[in-house]
Amino acid sequence: NAEVGIDQGYQLLYDNKTVAGMSGGVLLNADGQLVGLHGRGERNEQSSSGKEFVMKTGVNQGVPITYYNLFDSGVPVVATSGDPKTADDYLAMANASSGIKGRQQTVIRLVDQALEIQASVAAHSLRARALGEIGDYKGALNESNFALQIDPRSSRAYSNRCAAKSSLGDHQGAIDDCSMAIEIDPKDSLKINPRIAIAYSNKCGAKTGLGDHQGAIGDCNMAIEIDPKYALSYYNRANAKNFLEDVQGAFSDYSKALEIDSGFVAAYNNRCMIRIKRNDNIGAIDDCSKAIELDPSLALAYSNRCAARLNLGKYKQSIDDCSKAVELDPALALAYSNLCGAKHNLGNNKSGIKDCDKALEIDNRSAIAYYNRGNIKLLALNDYQGAISDYVKALEIDPRMALAYNNLGYAKALLGDLHGACADYKRAISFGFQLRANWLNSKDGDWCRKL
Repeated sequence: NAEVGIDQGYQLLYDNKTVAGMSGGVLLNADGQLVGLHGRGERNEQSSSGKEFVMKTGVNQGVPITYYNLFDSGVPVVATSGDPKTADDYLAMANASSGIKGRQQTVIRLVDQALEIQASVAAHSLRARALGEIGDYKGALNESNFALQIDPRSSRAYSNRCAAKSSLGDHQGAIDDCSMAIEIDPKDSLKINPRIAIAYSNKCGAKTGLGDHQGAIGDCNMAIEIDPKYALSYYNRANAKNFLEDVQGAFSDYSKALEIDSGFVAAYNNRCMIRIKRNDNIGAIDDCSKAIELDPSLALAYSNRCAARLNLGKYKQSIDDCSKAVELDPALALAYSNLCGAKHNLGNNKSGIKDCDKALEIDNRSAIAYYNRGNIKLLALNDYQGAISDYVKALEIDPRMALAYNNLGYAKALLGDLHGACADYKRAISFGFQLRANWLNSKDGDWCRKL
């Protein structure tokens, strides 16, 4: 029970399970005495980082009944002290800033002052969340460990450690921790325990990281069943569906996440990518532009908008976007790959090759970089054998890339390998390249049909 003034009088902190609609409900102490009114549960702001995991403090806020009694009697309600003195004071102030973009260092400073007075699961959970939001996942992991030393049965600490481990790439360890969080909370309380929805959602994200996309969807389904208003569950399920090439399903889930949380930057960015897959490049530009409006530092959104503008033939604008992306994140291979493609279309092939080389230096598993470099070799440098090598490499990484099969076939045809060219053209058609299908059924494709 904090004594400092907190916005709207939310002085009481507690970790009871709460859901939307409980505001104004009574708060009872262990003796059944009325001590306050429930005000609000923990905020659910989404990170703009695109991460699939979230850390929760488990801290709710309420108004002390003494404040209500003062208000009801007509006496002005004034906090008893203007300066924080107790651990509760510092935690209440930290909780008021938790989840607000740009306030993470404030939260950390206030929690540190609370911890000097008294250690608690709530303090370490608040600190874990703030560290996770600024990308210090090792620090968040350590805070979760401290919380578990205080309470080895803290489901929120296990759930937070699950999120930290997933962000660090330890997806199996994350799954184990999220499973423990789910096991600790009574299963018959799932329907009124949104905290377990978070654990299922984080577990879903971890399984996607391990490539178990069907298992991920199952966990996200459970999270959504428990809490159908939790945007991150739809976002994580969309990511899993995207990996399974369920483009429509992914689009629907990203849209649902945005219906719940219109400020969910990562969902706008990922729906932008889905729109590109659906050849809705104008819609993609709108989604990526919204992501950039909400977070001007998100390099991936500039890179994706670059790709959409590239597809529409807006090469100069595309170069501007990809140049901004690599300025913000010099290690973003996709941006260099797209920059390579845009420069090629403007005839700047020498610089384009350098960008593709840079992309592959960063990520030697970038299929689009091999594909774009192959295009420059094929169409600008007449290096047909070099183009074939790049297309083959692209297809080793992404065996469903129809355009790579098509251009590989064209390069083989130029070298006189008509049988190989025709086989690759037909593979391109099998993966949905309609222009080549139209060619095959025309007079020009007669020779291939007869092979």
